[in-house]
Amino acid sequence: MKKRILFIVLLYAVQVWSQEQHLIQGVVMSNQQKLSGVHVLNLSRQEGGITDEYGRYQLIAAAGDTLSFSAIQYVTKKIKITRKELMEERLDVLLRENVNELDPVLLSDQKLSGQLEEDAKNIKTYEQYFPLWNAEEVIRAMPVVKDDAQSPVKNQVFSDGTVATPLNFIAIGKLVAGFVKKKKKKKKRPKKFIPLSAIYDKQFVIHKIGIPEGEYESFVSYIHSQPGTQEVFRHPDQLIVLEYCIKMAAHYRKQ
Repeated sequence: MKKRILFIVLLYAVQVWSQEQHLIQGVVMSNQQKLSGVHVLNLSRQEGGITDEYGRYQLIAAAGDTLSFSAIQYVTKKIKITRKELMEERLDVLLRENVNELDPVLLSDQKLSGQLEEDAKNIKTYEQYFPLWNAEEVIRAMPVVKDDAQSPVKNQVFSDGTVATPLNFIAIGKLVAGFVKKKKKKKKRPKKFIPLSAIYDKQFVIHKIGIPEGEYESFVSYIHSQPGTQEVFRHPDQLIVLEYCIKMAAHYRKQ
């Protein structure tokens, strides 16, 4: 009777102990490498965490709880906690890499013999848009564009839906050449020399400006040698020109 009671007590104690929560810890690895950043989740209690840089983790669990270990590029692993893990309080986990297998790719449906020259003859090729082996046919196929830089560019659509936009290279060349010419500095043409005789005749200089007849040629040379004479001679106001000549005559007489 005593033995039976003792057995019942021990069984009850084990059940109570197994239902208690325990701290379980361990290391997550793959191919002998410790994995960091692995998500460890107690699905039964919705509690979890992630492994550290050494692959270590700690988690509260009880008997019957299911732990999930998941990470990118690895197959998710689920483990149900038993009394063994609770007694040892340790659970090391090994994850398997998730290898994605691609469907086979068919490179060619041609039956090749292994002889390069023979296989090259049997392989069909397709020319797109133009028969590039014939320069004359290419030129005939090209759209004609008038030599006009301001002509609108027209798009032509080929039979396969490809759009070709012709360029007027002649017009573009002229446009660039004109732009370069504008950039070049224009050479300044020397201004035409204006003599005093083109403004006043000899008699006017002698009688109105007061230059003696014998000194006319000398006065003309003098006034032509002055730096501002040509600018004054080009002035549209004739009164300013006359005042300048009278002033130069006064300076000439003082020499």
